[in-house]
Amino acid sequence: MDFRCCQLIDLFLLLVSLPAPQTLQEVQIPIVANRRCKCSYGASSITDNMMCAGLLGGKDSCQGDSGGPLVIKQNNLWIQAGVVSFGKGCAEPNYPGVYTRVSQYQTWINTQITSNQPGFITFTSTGTDSDLSVSCPGVPP
Repeated sequence: MDFRCCQLIDLFLLLVSLPAPQTLQEVQIPIVANRRCKCSYGASSITDNMMCAGLLGGKDSCQGDSGGPLVIKQNNLWIQAGVVSFGKGCAEPNYPGVYTRVSQYQTWINTQITSNQPGFITFTSTGTDSDLSVSCPGVPP
């Protein structure tokens, strides 16, 4: 399940049993492949415009985090890979957080900004796609 680690940064990020913090929080969580994510949420709930990340339970985004960044560090650059979208509760077991996949909106974003900054770069992953071996009812191969 751990293909590449990323950082989730948000004001309201919390471990489920703790009160909401008053300072900016961050946590490292693994990227979860879309097929595995579809096994949790259902095939029609997860599209190519989305990506999933999180642990089996305990660390994830929560209510109030929507719109926050999911970033990945490559060399010395922080890359925003996702935007917090939704999840089941807060860090529920077997339900990773769901994020808007920023790369799917590159064309639109470029039409909205007036300069080449911040721009887009190619992200390379050393992870493997174990998603190919995942199967569950209702998710086509």
